[in-house]
Amino acid sequence: MKKIGLFSSVFSSCLFLAGCIGPPEKTEFYQELIGPNVSGCLNGYHVVENEGLCEDFRVGDVFIEVMPRGSKKYYQDPEKSPYKIPAVVCSVQRKNDFDFKNNVKIDDIVVSTNTGKKFTEFEWGFGNYNSECKYLFVKPRLDLNVEEDRELHVKIRMTVLSPEVATKEINFAFEGKSEWYLPFYGP
Repeated sequence: MKKIGLFSSVFSSCLFLAGCIGPPEKTEFYQELIGPNVSGCLNGYHVVENEGLCEDFRVGDVFIEVMPRGSKKYYQDPEKSPYKIPAVVCSVQRKNDFDFKNNVKIDDIVVSTNTGKKFTEFEWGFGNYNSECKYLFVKPRLDLNVEEDRELHVKIRMTVLSPEVATKEINFAFEGKSEWYLPFYGP
């Protein structure tokens, strides 16, 4: 009788685990090749790690970080096409009172790929992120294929109006990656 109870417990545990781990899925994402994280400017969490390495991604007292993101229904879901090209814009000095809405203008956004796709018509606006940064929403989503569009280039021309007027064109580059993983749907 003890053996049946032990077998039942082991079998139930296996079913529970099998119910929590779904079938393998592929996630498709763009990894930064040229940007503030790879340069050493940022620490991966929108915080300046070495201000001297931020010059290529800085306009006046503001830096910008572009973060291509695939669509997904839930947080744990894999990224898939279509992709959005949002960004985070922060004050280098981490000023809480910097007025992004009135002092930062996106003059131009150009997204291109190695397959010849080019996107130039975008709407943008600022949303809340934290006291030193603003989230830059960019629409529309882009129909990209990570397998084919391996190289993604984003060029942004930005103007900062305070404390001094400065305009700069900033270039970012990303490489398309796809990875298999086992999704976990925990209790």
